[in-house]
Amino acid sequence: MRQLRYFVAIAEEGSLSAAAARLLMTQPPLSAVVAGLEKEIGAQLLVRHPRGVLPTAAGRELLAWARRLERELGEATASVRALADGATGTLRLTSVPSAADRCTPAFLRRYVQRWPDVHLDVTESAGPVAALEAVRQRSAEAAVLFTSDPVELRDRYAAGLEVRLIGPEPLVLMAPNGAAPVDQPGVADLGAALWLLTGTPASFPGLARVLEQEWRRAGVDPPRRTVASLGIARLFLRAGIGVTAMNESAAAGLGDDVVLSPMPEGCAELHAVVVAIPEQRTVRNLLELATPVP
Repeated sequence: MRQLRYFVAIAEEGSLSAAAARLLMTQPPLSAVVAGLEKEIGAQLLVRHPRGVLPTAAGRELLAWARRLERELGEATASVRALADGATGTLRLTSVPSAADRCTPAFLRRYVQRWPDVHLDVTESAGPVAALEAVRQRSAEAAVLFTSDPVELRDRYAAGLEVRLIGPEPLVLMAPNGAAPVDQPGVADLGAALWLLTGTPASFPGLARVLEQEWRRAGVDPPRRTVASLGIARLFLRAGIGVTAMNESAAAGLGDDVVLSPMPEGCAELHAVVVAIPEQRTVRNLLELATPVP
Protein backbone atom coordinates (compact mmCIF):
# COMPACT_ATOMS: atom_id res chain seq x y z
CA MET A 1 0.00 0.00 0.00
CA ARG A 2 2.92 2.37 0.59
CA GLN A 3 4.00 2.12 -3.05
CA LEU A 4 0.47 2.83 -4.23
CA ARG A 5 0.15 5.76 -1.81
CA TYR A 6 3.35 7.21 -3.24
CA PHE A 7 2.09 6.71 -6.79
CA VAL A 8 -1.20 8.48 -5.99
CA ALA A 9 0.74 11.46 -4.62
CA ILE A 10 2.94 11.66 -7.74
CA ALA A 11 -0.04 11.44 -10.11
CA GLU A 12 -2.08 14.00 -8.15
CA GLU A 13 0.77 16.48 -7.71
CA GLY A 14 2.00 16.10 -11.29
CA SER A 15 5.66 16.12 -10.35
CA LEU A 16 8.11 14.05 -8.36
CA SER A 17 9.42 17.08 -6.44
CA ALA A 18 5.93 18.22 -5.39
CA ALA A 19 5.01 14.68 -4.36
CA ALA A 20 8.22 14.42 -2.34
CA ALA A 21 7.36 17.65 -0.51
CA ARG A 22 3.81 16.38 0.19
CA LEU A 23 5.13 13.09 1.55
CA LEU A 24 7.96 14.74 3.51
CA MET A 25 10.62 12.67 1.81
CA THR A 26 13.31 13.04 -0.85
CA GLN A 27 12.76 12.57 -4.59
CA PRO A 28 15.03 9.58 -5.40
CA PRO A 29 12.98 7.00 -3.47
CA LEU A 30 9.89 8.10 -5.43
CA SER A 31 11.68 7.57 -8.73
CA ALA A 32 12.61 4.09 -7.51
CA VAL A 33 8.97 3.38 -6.60
CA VAL A 34 7.75 4.34 -10.06
CA ALA A 35 10.44 2.22 -11.71
CA GLY A 36 9.57 -0.73 -9.47
CA LEU A 37 5.84 -0.49 -10.21
CA GLU A 38 6.44 -0.21 -13.96
CA LYS A 39 8.68 -3.29 -13.86
CA GLU A 40 6.19 -5.29 -11.77
CA ILE A 41 3.16 -4.34 -13.85
CA GLY A 42 4.97 -4.43 -17.20
CA ALA A 43 3.68 -1.09 -18.44
CA GLN A 44 4.77 2.53 -18.48
CA LEU A 45 2.80 4.47 -15.86
CA LEU A 46 4.08 8.05 -16.26
CA VAL A 47 5.33 10.20 -19.10
CA ARG A 48 7.62 13.11 -18.39
CA HIS A 49 7.10 16.60 -19.78
CA PRO A 50 8.89 19.90 -19.12
CA ARG A 51 6.74 20.78 -16.11
CA GLY A 52 6.50 17.34 -14.49
CA VAL A 53 4.78 14.01 -15.19
CA LEU A 54 1.42 12.78 -16.49
CA PRO A 55 -0.10 9.31 -16.01
CA THR A 56 -0.42 7.13 -19.11
CA ALA A 57 -3.60 5.12 -19.77
CA ALA A 58 -2.12 2.33 -17.62
CA GLY A 59 -1.19 4.92 -15.00
CA ARG A 60 -4.74 6.32 -14.92
CA GLU A 61 -6.13 2.81 -14.46
CA LEU A 62 -3.69 2.13 -11.62
CA LEU A 63 -4.53 5.51 -10.07
CA ALA A 64 -8.27 4.64 -10.00
CA TRP A 65 -7.57 1.26 -8.37
CA ALA A 66 -5.11 2.78 -5.91
CA ARG A 67 -7.62 5.41 -4.79
CA ARG A 68 -10.30 2.74 -4.38
CA LEU A 69 -7.97 0.53 -2.33
CA GLU A 70 -6.88 3.48 -0.23
CA ARG A 71 -10.52 4.37 0.49
CA GLU A 72 -11.43 0.76 1.31
CA LEU A 73 -8.43 0.41 3.59
CA GLY A 74 -9.53 3.54 5.44
CA GLU A 75 -13.05 2.15 5.79
CA ALA A 76 -11.70 -1.21 6.98
CA THR A 77 -9.46 0.51 9.53
CA ALA A 78 -12.38 2.58 10.85
CA SER A 79 -14.61 -0.51 11.02
CA VAL A 80 -12.03 -2.56 12.92
CA ARG A 81 -11.32 0.37 15.26
CA ALA A 82 -15.05 0.77 15.99
CA LEU A 83 -15.31 -2.95 16.74
CA ALA A 84 -12.30 -2.78 19.05
CA ASP A 85 -13.82 0.24 20.83
CA GLY A 86 -17.14 -1.58 21.31
CA ALA A 87 -19.05 0.85 19.10
CA THR A 88 -20.10 -1.96 16.76
CA GLY A 89 -20.38 -5.73 16.99
CA THR A 90 -22.81 -8.03 18.78
CA LEU A 91 -23.65 -8.28 22.48
CA ARG A 92 -25.41 -11.46 23.60
CA LEU A 93 -27.37 -10.93 26.80
CA THR A 94 -29.76 -13.15 28.72
CA SER A 95 -32.34 -11.90 31.23
CA VAL A 96 -34.41 -13.58 33.91
CA PRO A 97 -38.17 -13.24 33.27
CA SER A 98 -38.72 -11.07 36.36
CA ALA A 99 -36.39 -8.43 34.88
CA ALA A 100 -37.84 -8.53 31.38
CA ASP A 101 -40.78 -6.14 31.99
CA ARG A 102 -38.92 -3.10 33.21
CA CYS A 103 -35.39 -3.56 34.55
CA THR A 104 -33.64 -5.10 31.54
CA PRO A 105 -35.37 -2.83 28.94
CA ALA A 106 -34.44 0.29 30.94
CA PHE A 107 -30.84 -0.90 31.30
CA LEU A 108 -30.53 -1.73 27.60
CA ARG A 109 -32.15 1.58 26.63
CA ARG A 110 -29.24 3.40 28.29
CA TYR A 111 -26.80 1.15 26.47
CA VAL A 112 -28.39 1.70 23.05
CA GLN A 113 -28.44 5.46 23.57
CA ARG A 114 -24.63 5.40 23.90
CA TRP A 115 -23.81 2.60 21.44
CA PRO A 116 -26.63 2.49 18.87
CA ASP A 117 -24.70 0.44 16.29
CA VAL A 118 -24.16 -2.60 18.53
CA HIS A 119 -26.47 -5.50 17.65
CA LEU A 120 -28.21 -6.85 20.76
CA ASP A 121 -29.01 -10.56 20.85
CA VAL A 122 -31.29 -10.94 23.88
CA THR A 123 -32.66 -14.21 25.23
CA GLU A 124 -34.59 -15.20 28.34
CA SER A 125 -33.29 -17.64 30.95
CA ALA A 126 -35.58 -19.67 33.20
CA GLY A 127 -34.04 -18.18 36.35
CA PRO A 128 -30.88 -16.76 37.90
CA VAL A 129 -29.02 -20.08 38.08
CA ALA A 130 -29.71 -20.73 34.39
CA ALA A 131 -28.66 -17.16 33.53
CA LEU A 132 -25.33 -17.58 35.32
CA GLU A 133 -24.76 -20.90 33.59
CA ALA A 134 -25.42 -19.29 30.20
CA VAL A 135 -22.61 -16.80 30.88
CA ARG A 136 -20.25 -19.51 32.13
CA GLN A 137 -20.94 -21.65 29.05
CA ARG A 138 -20.47 -18.54 26.86
CA SER A 139 -23.85 -18.81 25.20
CA ALA A 140 -24.24 -15.23 26.48
CA GLU A 141 -21.66 -12.58 27.36
CA ALA A 142 -23.84 -10.98 30.05
CA ALA A 143 -26.89 -11.74 32.19
CA VAL A 144 -29.35 -9.54 34.08
CA LEU A 145 -30.80 -11.17 37.18
CA PHE A 146 -31.94 -10.47 40.73
CA THR A 147 -30.21 -11.39 43.97
CA SER A 148 -30.80 -10.70 47.65
CA ASP A 149 -27.05 -10.61 48.37
CA PRO A 150 -24.79 -9.24 45.61
CA VAL A 151 -21.61 -9.90 47.62
CA GLU A 152 -22.45 -13.58 48.18
CA LEU A 153 -23.49 -13.91 44.56
CA ARG A 154 -20.16 -12.50 43.41
CA ASP A 155 -17.99 -14.48 45.81
CA ARG A 156 -19.80 -17.83 45.81
CA TYR A 157 -21.73 -18.15 42.57
CA ALA A 158 -19.98 -15.90 40.06
CA ALA A 159 -16.29 -16.56 40.66
CA GLY A 160 -14.29 -15.41 37.66
CA LEU A 161 -17.17 -13.24 36.39
CA GLU A 162 -17.77 -9.52 36.80
CA VAL A 163 -20.82 -8.61 38.94
CA ARG A 164 -22.18 -5.07 38.97
CA LEU A 165 -25.23 -3.44 40.51
CA ILE A 166 -28.01 -2.01 38.35
CA GLY A 167 -30.29 -1.02 41.22
CA PRO A 168 -32.53 -2.17 44.10
CA GLU A 169 -35.99 -3.57 43.53
CA PRO A 170 -38.54 -3.85 46.38
CA LEU A 171 -40.60 -7.00 46.77
CA VAL A 172 -44.38 -7.12 46.93
CA LEU A 173 -46.76 -9.85 48.10
CA MET A 174 -49.36 -10.96 45.60
CA ALA A 175 -52.56 -12.77 46.43
CA PRO A 176 -55.94 -13.18 44.74
CA ASN A 177 -58.73 -11.02 46.10
CA GLY A 178 -60.27 -12.73 49.12
CA ALA A 179 -57.24 -14.92 49.86
CA ALA A 180 -56.84 -13.26 53.28
CA PRO A 181 -59.27 -11.56 55.66
CA VAL A 182 -57.50 -8.18 55.34
CA ASP A 183 -57.17 -5.78 52.44
CA GLN A 184 -53.36 -5.64 52.57
CA PRO A 185 -52.31 -9.14 53.70
CA GLY A 186 -48.88 -9.81 55.15
CA VAL A 187 -46.84 -12.99 55.29
CA ALA A 188 -48.52 -14.17 58.51
CA ASP A 189 -51.98 -13.59 57.02
CA LEU A 190 -51.08 -15.87 54.13
CA GLY A 191 -49.39 -18.54 56.22
CA ALA A 192 -51.91 -21.23 55.31
CA ALA A 193 -52.09 -20.33 51.62
CA LEU A 194 -50.36 -22.24 48.83
CA TRP A 195 -47.17 -20.38 47.92
CA LEU A 196 -45.94 -20.48 44.33
CA LEU A 197 -42.18 -20.72 43.78
CA THR A 198 -40.27 -20.78 40.50
CA GLY A 199 -37.70 -23.43 41.36
CA THR A 200 -34.60 -21.45 42.41
CA PRO A 201 -33.27 -23.17 45.56
CA ALA A 202 -33.24 -21.33 48.91
CA SER A 203 -29.47 -21.91 49.04
CA PHE A 204 -29.15 -19.33 46.24
CA PRO A 205 -29.27 -15.67 47.38
CA GLY A 206 -32.56 -14.89 45.71
CA LEU A 207 -36.31 -14.72 46.19
CA ALA A 208 -36.77 -18.22 47.64
CA ARG A 209 -34.27 -17.48 50.41
CA VAL A 210 -35.99 -14.19 51.24
CA LEU A 211 -39.34 -15.97 51.51
CA GLU A 212 -37.87 -18.69 53.74
CA GLN A 213 -36.54 -15.96 56.05
CA GLU A 214 -39.90 -14.16 56.12
CA TRP A 215 -41.81 -17.37 56.86
CA ARG A 216 -39.51 -18.03 59.82
CA ARG A 217 -39.95 -14.46 61.05
CA ALA A 218 -43.74 -14.80 60.81
CA GLY A 219 -43.69 -18.24 62.45
CA VAL A 220 -45.43 -19.98 59.53
CA ASP A 221 -44.59 -22.99 57.39
CA PRO A 222 -46.90 -22.72 54.39
CA PRO A 223 -47.46 -25.32 51.68
CA ARG A 224 -45.37 -24.66 48.54
CA ARG A 225 -45.76 -25.48 44.89
CA THR A 226 -42.97 -25.16 42.34
CA VAL A 227 -44.09 -23.81 38.98
CA ALA A 228 -42.13 -23.83 35.73
CA SER A 229 -41.86 -20.09 35.22
CA LEU A 230 -42.85 -16.62 36.31
CA GLY A 231 -45.49 -16.66 33.57
CA ILE A 232 -47.12 -19.75 35.06
CA ALA A 233 -47.12 -18.16 38.51
CA ARG A 234 -48.92 -15.14 37.05
CA LEU A 235 -51.41 -17.45 35.34
CA PHE A 236 -52.21 -19.18 38.64
CA LEU A 237 -52.61 -15.86 40.41
CA ARG A 238 -55.08 -14.61 37.80
CA ALA A 239 -56.96 -17.89 38.22
CA GLY A 240 -57.20 -17.33 41.97
CA ILE A 241 -54.75 -20.11 42.82
CA GLY A 242 -51.92 -19.56 45.27
CA VAL A 243 -49.96 -16.55 46.49
CA THR A 244 -46.38 -15.44 45.92
CA ALA A 245 -43.98 -12.52 46.05
CA MET A 246 -42.20 -10.85 43.17
CA ASN A 247 -40.07 -7.84 42.50
CA GLU A 248 -42.30 -4.81 42.06
CA SER A 249 -41.77 -4.33 38.32
CA ALA A 250 -42.62 -7.98 37.55
CA ALA A 251 -45.87 -7.63 39.48
CA ALA A 252 -47.18 -4.81 37.29
CA GLY A 253 -50.13 -5.45 35.02
CA LEU A 254 -51.72 -8.37 36.89
CA GLY A 255 -55.07 -6.61 37.07
CA ASP A 256 -57.65 -5.96 39.79
CA ASP A 257 -58.09 -9.64 40.64
CA VAL A 258 -54.70 -9.68 42.37
CA VAL A 259 -53.94 -7.73 45.54
CA LEU A 260 -50.44 -6.28 45.94
CA SER A 261 -49.06 -5.69 49.44
CA PRO A 262 -45.68 -4.42 50.59
CA MET A 263 -43.37 -6.91 52.24
CA PRO A 264 -42.84 -6.47 56.01
CA GLU A 265 -40.47 -3.79 57.24
CA GLY A 266 -36.94 -5.15 57.44
CA CYS A 267 -37.47 -7.64 54.62
CA ALA A 268 -34.49 -8.03 52.36
CA GLU A 269 -34.93 -6.41 48.96
CA LEU A 270 -33.73 -7.76 45.67
CA HIS A 271 -30.95 -6.13 43.67
CA ALA A 272 -30.82 -6.16 39.91
CA VAL A 273 -27.30 -7.05 38.80
CA VAL A 274 -25.47 -7.63 35.56
CA VAL A 275 -23.05 -10.55 35.48
CA ALA A 276 -20.62 -10.78 32.59
CA ILE A 277 -17.38 -11.99 31.10
CA PRO A 278 -15.58 -8.66 30.52
CA GLU A 279 -13.44 -9.77 27.59
CA GLN A 280 -15.12 -7.89 24.74
CA ARG A 281 -15.21 -4.12 24.66
CA THR A 282 -18.99 -4.24 24.05
CA VAL A 283 -19.36 -6.04 27.39
CA ARG A 284 -17.04 -3.66 29.23
CA ASN A 285 -19.09 -0.75 27.91
CA LEU A 286 -22.24 -2.41 29.29
CA LEU A 287 -20.59 -2.91 32.69
CA GLU A 288 -19.66 0.78 32.82
CA LEU A 289 -23.39 1.56 33.10
CA ALA A 290 -23.60 -0.35 36.40
CA THR A 291 -21.95 0.09 39.80
CA PRO A 292 -19.23 -2.21 41.19
CA VAL A 293 -20.31 -4.40 44.11
CA PRO A 294 -18.62 -2.99 47.25
